[in-house]
Amino acid sequence: MGLGQGLIFQNCMLACQECAGAGFIAVATALCGFINSIGSSIGVAICAAVFNNALVKNLAELPADVQKIAHDFNVIENMNAIADLPAGVRELVIQGYSDSFKSVFIALTPIMGFAFLMSLFIRGRGSLAKA
Repeated sequence: MGLGQGLIFQNCMLACQECAGAGFIAVATALCGFINSIGSSIGVAICAAVFNNALVKNLAELPADVQKIAHDFNVIENMNAIADLPAGVRELVIQGYSDSFKSVFIALTPIMGFAFLMSLFIRGRGSLAKA
């Protein structure tokens, strides 16, 4: 996600600057960066909430003995502890983590769809639209 965000940030910034008048380029640049920061913060919070809830649910579905070992190693709060788990338990916990990451992407799919639909309503406002 970080690489994708970095690749699109400059494009959004240039589009914002193109739509702003010559006297408002600094304001448009600052506002674009501010909105990007706020959006990133909200996005991270949403992803973390979905991931943590899914992880707790996925680990609760494991057999009781596996849950006890995972709890003893504190794998929810310390992902590095997974490497120290016994082999059979490690695979089950990794599968729980993997399913939790899948939940994040599934939860973000409607948001991406909504953003795509909203992008269809963007009208040209820059210098290319005037040509």
